[in-house]
Amino acid sequence: IYNGNEESTKRDLDSRPTQLSNKADSEQAFTYEEGDITTCLRHGLPLIIDEANRTPPNFLSALKKYFALRPWDSYTDPMTGKSFAVSSPLQVIFTANEWSKYAKDVSRFQDQIKREVERIYIPYLPDDELYDIFKAKLYQHPWLAQVSTHDLTITLPALIRVAHNINDLY
Repeated sequence: IYNGNEESTKRDLDSRPTQLSNKADSEQAFTYEEGDITTCLRHGLPLIIDEANRTPPNFLSALKKYFALRPWDSYTDPMTGKSFAVSSPLQVIFTANEWSKYAKDVSRFQDQIKREVERIYIPYLPDDELYDIFKAKLYQHPWLAQVSTHDLTITLPALIRVAHNINDLY
């Protein structure tokens, strides 16, 4: 999961040097930590970019070249120079809090990627549904905790109110 922000760059997703190699005869002066893009392409994992609407336009544009990669295409990590066959097309899950007072330039985000992705709106749960889910979780493993009437009538509704207030903020 990558947390997007105004300073995000494609380099944040690339492999990066971690330390100088201590081997005198080593061909590489650095050891590298595999970046998110390389890991996702190598293992067929989805890349999750949280708050993608907060990233600058060039960040999302830089990802477009990875969407064109297909299984068995050769990919060379730009930092390490190592090549491998792509295991599956890059799948990216973007999240965007479109109604948040902290969300900036949501329309820019939508314009950049709306031709490239499928958009799915997932609403916040109504309080009564959230209550039912929490209650079911509490009773899922009765040997772990005793659920009192006070928990169900006072504590759990208070938790739901807090969750509701957090949803209103964001």
